[in-house]
Amino acid sequence: WGSTIVYSSHRMEHVEELCDDVCILDKGQLVVSGDINHVRASNGNKKVVIESETTLPDLTNIRGIIHSENMKQGLQLTIENEDVAKDIYQVVAHQSYVKRFQVVEPSLQDIFIEKVGGKDA
Repeated sequence: WGSTIVYSSHRMEHVEELCDDVCILDKGQLVVSGDINHVRASNGNKKVVIESETTLPDLTNIRGIIHSENMKQGLQLTIENEDVAKDIYQVVAHQSYVKRFQVVEPSLQDIFIEKVGGKDA
């Protein structure tokens, strides 16, 4: 026998910690729902975090990179999908010493802002 508890919050970090399933509403209309891991995997833009002690190659020719942000020892890229991460890895791995290459799913906060437009974030 299972139990259901309805938890309402705009604090998405709390929702990620406490909930297995999630529904995101916008003005009373269902926008996204399902298992929290599935929602994160199938919504929002993924990020690629690359850390390197050497200079990273120019990645501007790779299609599907939405945004690039310099970090202390590398880059954080916002990408369209996981296939773009594979293309980035192929270029970076052959031309640099990579300490870390990680594909990061969007947070619920990222998805909430994308789907609801950040109006109530």
